[in-house]
Amino acid sequence: MTATEAVALLGSLQEHGVDACVGGGWGVDALLGEQTREHADLDLWLPTDRLEPLFVALSGHGVDRVLPWPDDRPWNFVLHDGARRRIDLHLYEPLPDGTMHYGSVSDGATFPAEALAGGGGIAGSAHDRGSDQPMPKPTAALTEFVRAYEQATNSHDITQLVPLIAPAAVYWFSDGSHRGREAVLAAIAETFATIRDEVYRIDELEWITHSDHHAVCRYRFSWTGTVGGRPQSGSGRGTNVLVNTAGTWQMLHEHLSA
Repeated sequence: MTATEAVALLGSLQEHGVDACVGGGWGVDALLGEQTREHADLDLWLPTDRLEPLFVALSGHGVDRVLPWPDDRPWNFVLHDGARRRIDLHLYEPLPDGTMHYGSVSDGATFPAEALAGGGGIAGSAHDRGSDQPMPKPTAALTEFVRAYEQATNSHDITQLVPLIAPAAVYWFSDGSHRGREAVLAAIAETFATIRDEVYRIDELEWITHSDHHAVCRYRFSWTGTVGGRPQSGSGRGTNVLVNTAGTWQMLHEHLSA
């Protein structure tokens, strides 16, 4: 589960009125304010009455099935997307005395509500569960756009990238620079033709600056695929400039370097 994926899923949950608490490894890294290791899943704690809107939110991202797990319980089970994104759910019930009940009726445990309070951030997003309202997430929409851009790239369908790239875009790749959307799309199409079955990933996304009209991010990228019939892979760093035109974000500049 990458930071980009975690932020996108959490943003969707908030849009559906699900105030989940992040636990596990991502919870620790959120408190630290930085990612310290890779994470296999995203642990979430939430009230049982928010399970239905959680299903709706996650299904919109393809996380729509139960992963069989040896220790499955009605209050603790894993959802996944059929590939690698996994959500480890922990369901609790608020009690009249203000504590939380977790587990079976006959053999459960209670804990104070304050155990789920606190604040932290993942890849520029933030949430404070010590208050009733989420903290502002000024980069949530930007991160969601980058995620959509990543998915469009992995579709290998140029038409999906067209609306995501600005007409005046300038891209700098290892093979040279490309000015204008048509030239950029032609260069990307050539990459699709050269690297078969490419899987492109954006990790460690960081927003350097952002406003209502422009934003700049940097990240690490990696790719795997088949070139000339042989498995190949690569990685490097990327810097992108985004522009907001009439309420729609688009890529204005991309610079990839190995």
